[in-house]
Amino acid sequence: MRSFVALARIVFPASLIACAACSGSSDTVIVLPGEVDYFEYEPNDTAGYANALGLLQIGDELAIHGSIDCYACDPADGFKFSTSGPVALQFVLSSADGVSDLDLCAFDPSIAGYFLCYENGGSMETGTILLGGAAAELHLVVSAFSGGGAYTLWVDVVPLDAALATSEPQILAPRNQGAADYAPHIEPEPALVRFYQVELDAHGAPIAALEVQLADGQPIAQRALELNRR
Repeated sequence: MRSFVALARIVFPASLIACAACSGSSDTVIVLPGEVDYFEYEPNDTAGYANALGLLQIGDELAIHGSIDCYACDPADGFKFSTSGPVALQFVLSSADGVSDLDLCAFDPSIAGYFLCYENGGSMETGTILLGGAAAELHLVVSAFSGGGAYTLWVDVVPLDAALATSEPQILAPRNQGAADYAPHIEPEPALVRFYQVELDAHGAPIAALEVQLADGQPIAQRALELNRR
């Protein structure tokens, strides 16, 4: 569905495999793949409740699965993140029903408002968000202009210069109001727990591994881990 996957996947897994091969060990090495599945959880409809994506770095690939309602019960889904330097976020936002009109905005807590919004009037939004420097905290905010239901937000983090060289990102004017009310609201962070599930064969050797993250006991993110045997 997204045309920029190859750009983000060329370097990251290959570099990890190369480093593992240099270790000289015969043990099984866990290699982290690019894409991480995140599962949106409520409440996350104000800035203080935003689901945490953590530090986004070049090579990261996210598939965020959520559900939204254009009425008052669930007007917005917020996801906060940080970056350590210049990056570009290439994204695709798609509604599951192919009809609902979903929008994506970028929110900056330092100005308590949106600085970028994509609202093309269709069931799919695509674009590139350019970030020229490190960001302590920014939010991606999904809202529904009409309809609602399940959606997936794919995000690839690529080098800023690569995004500028291979495409012409849409330039949108900053604004302080978006499709949904997303005012700052301070609430306690949920308790986060991360653990690993490893499946063993009859001889006790690992054959599959899964990394899972929980928030207040609910699964919010997972990714399959590749096992590299030498």
